[in-house]
Amino acid sequence: MVLEQEEKIKQSVTAYVQQREKAVVTEAEASENSASGMISIMERVHDLAVPHTRQDNKVIERIVFGGDVLTNERAFTAQQNMQLNKSEVDRFAGIIHRPEGLHRQMNFLLGIYQQFYKENSSSDVGSLYRLRNVINRRDVQGPESVINNFRSHHDFVNDVTDAYIIGAFLDNMDLDTITSTPENLPVFSLMNSSEKTAWLKSEAYKILDVLHINDFQSLDFLHKEIQKLDSDEMCIKWPEVTDFPDIARQFNEMGAYNFPNIIGAIDGCHIQIEAPLQNSNSYYNRKKYFSLQAVCKNDLQFIDVNVGWPGRVHDAKVLRNSSLWEAGFEKTAHGRFHLLGDAAYPLKQWLLTPYRDTGQLNRQQLRYNLHLSSKRQVIERAFALLKSRFRRLKYLNIKSELEMCRTIICACILHNVCILENDNLLDDVIDVDSNGEDGGQGSGKTAVIHNDAQGSMKRLLITNRL
Repeated sequence: MVLEQEEKIKQSVTAYVQQREKAVVTEAEASENSASGMISIMERVHDLAVPHTRQDNKVIERIVFGGDVLTNERAFTAQQNMQLNKSEVDRFAGIIHRPEGLHRQMNFLLGIYQQFYKENSSSDVGSLYRLRNVINRRDVQGPESVINNFRSHHDFVNDVTDAYIIGAFLDNMDLDTITSTPENLPVFSLMNSSEKTAWLKSEAYKILDVLHINDFQSLDFLHKEIQKLDSDEMCIKWPEVTDFPDIARQFNEMGAYNFPNIIGAIDGCHIQIEAPLQNSNSYYNRKKYFSLQAVCKNDLQFIDVNVGWPGRVHDAKVLRNSSLWEAGFEKTAHGRFHLLGDAAYPLKQWLLTPYRDTGQLNRQQLRYNLHLSSKRQVIERAFALLKSRFRRLKYLNIKSELEMCRTIICACILHNVCILENDNLLDDVIDVDSNGEDGGQGSGKTAVIHNDAQGSMKRLLITNRL
């Protein structure tokens, strides 16, 4: 009986391997650089990997489609191209898109070991090879083993980094061991918050000097630079009206679908924070967020940002309380051009949103939604790129609301500068799901959306033209 079960398992594994080999062969034969090639790859992957019924082509379980950001964008576009098909299988409904980040981490870690792990440098104090021998980490073998033993090598680098920081602290406090008791410490119970902060800053300066980190002569220098960037309106500015036709043309030529007269896409994302000292009750729940509303162009440059509202607030309310709400009509050449937003926003002559899908949309309305969605995704890519460039935005441990706002705006400004200087990191973007953690509709609360007649008429005209 046991032998029969083992034989069945062996046959199943063999069949699975053969199936995966077929998928790999198909991917090798089709090129993802063309729309038809990507669709062919997706069809094969969906057929082989997604559990589905053969009779009515219903998806039983969804799978994650991995790959770098460019591959995932092409796969997402291929999926969008198939949305008008009837069955779930023909629409590729069983695939979830998630770019992979592990291989980039491996490449980064491999670079560290290739640079700092030299077996012939065992006499060099502080080299990774010497440290590995000192603490007897025999599971760390150097660059040639990073891929096969990623976790051990990753943990070792983290341990070494922590050790250097602790060592600098011990040296600064004149301690022999980590269990020693520091002398001449101030009496913290008798100090107020500003005095404690001043003491910590003075100790931090000493540690920076020990580590020879003196690019910034003081932490105040960095603080002043953030303030300077925050006040530089030239870095985040609305385009001139004379530039609108070119921006609209570039939007229209982007991707497989056309959509006229777009000059930007708007959305909101969340940035996790500590509850600030002021108004802390507004940032409720275990996870606390700041809301960032932004408008970007087709090249992912931000042209308008609004930051500071608690994450619990609905996107529509954030918009209504921003300067863009009153100036939107004028900023879009009196409604001749427009922004694109999702269903969380009100429909205006200068802000077009999708039809709400209650299951009764006609073919033209579905096509309109598809075209709008394909263009609007630039803002989600802009947020993803922003958080990929500036990992500090994954979590801001700042207590001052003003400093939080300045830090976020500073990151948006530097994001634009990087784009202007062609410092492109698109291949390293980690996916940010704008409707998940960064969902812009608050904490499940709904808002009353007031659409206007001019917006409805404009949307209808565009729907009939597409």
